Amino acid sequence: MLTLQAKVIALSPTQTPVFGNKSTTPDPTPSLCSSQASSSYNFTAIDFEIYHHYIGHTSSTLGPGYPQIWRDIIPPIAFDHPFLLHGILAITALHLIYLHPEKEHDYLIPAISHQDIALQGYRIALADVSPYNCHAIFAFSTLLIQHAFSAPRAPGNLIFTGSHENEVVPCMKWLPLLNGSRSVVECSTECLRSGPLAPFLLADKWKMFYQPITHLDPRAQEEDRQLSKLAQMWQAGTPLYGTAEADVYVQCLDQLRLSFAHGTRDGGNTAEFLMVGFSSWCIRIPDEYFKLLDQQKEGALVILAHYFVLADKLKGYWWVDGMAKDLIGKIHAMLNEEWWHWIEWPMKMVKIN
Repeated sequence: MLTLQAKVIALSPTQTPVFGNKSTTPDPTPSLCSSQASSSYNFTAIDFEIYHHYIGHTSSTLGPGYPQIWRDIIPPIAFDHPFLLHGILAITALHLIYLHPEKEHDYLIPAISHQDIALQGYRIALADVSPYNCHAIFAFSTLLIQHAFSAPRAPGNLIFTGSHENEVVPCMKWLPLLNGSRSVVECSTECLRSGPLAPFLLADKWKMFYQPITHLDPRAQEEDRQLSKLAQMWQAGTPLYGTAEADVYVQCLDQLRLSFAHGTRDGGNTAEFLMVGFSSWCIRIPDEYFKLLDQQKEGALVILAHYFVLADKLKGYWWVDGMAKDLIGKIHAMLNEEWWHWIEWPMKMVKIN
């Protein structure tokens, strides 16, 4: 049976990867995902097709800025860290489903199986972050946002279907895993900034989302005014006033206002700021929010509906196509009628009557 590296070489005759050319010294005790996984998965012809599509198409659709990194830099890293390779194949299979829904039966099972394997390896790697695997962990964590929002678009919703019809918006169950990128950045900042993915971290657009708002253009002022209204949910005299739950919402709202203010700023690279604002919100908010969301707390759902307005601004990317309208509509269906007025603005922004 061909090894993982031999099979991936066969995938792309026009691009020969450089195996073993790591930017850092390998960990002397390789993790499970970088040893056993590479010899236990039997890649198929469909997998070869999926990888070809990633190199030629999907790699340029994952977000604004630095498409060459997704196409040229990340694949060699993935060859040394199979969980990243499986993640690449999973997101590309979903892209193919989006482009060719009539071929769902060919690509949905690969999308599910590759992401399952990828997540197993990702969790193992997160438990032992090192200079050897930090680049792969960071790259995979950036794919999670696209996978989280594209997978619900797959016909049949097999990846995310829960046991209850009114289960919390399914894609959000994946987003706590994005905290992996926060942890790897915190403990491996210098390694990442000197490594192959440095452009993702060195740009000023990342730093901006950790700075206070100093200026708002007229459009952003109106958006910030709408967001600020949410604080009325926990003002004095309300059941949430003074509660730990309200404290979580305060932090989430503060970070959401930063995402809107900096993510929708005017300028030639607005799309890049918007993408960072959208994806980094999930990293910057407290873990307790996801617990409240899982409990279907009304305040958490209201904030989520406003967050999805950012997703609607990312029109043009297949993995969010129509997602905001669908998910805000689902949140509306989950809320009791007395809460509907809190999401009037998000519904208006995505044109839900």
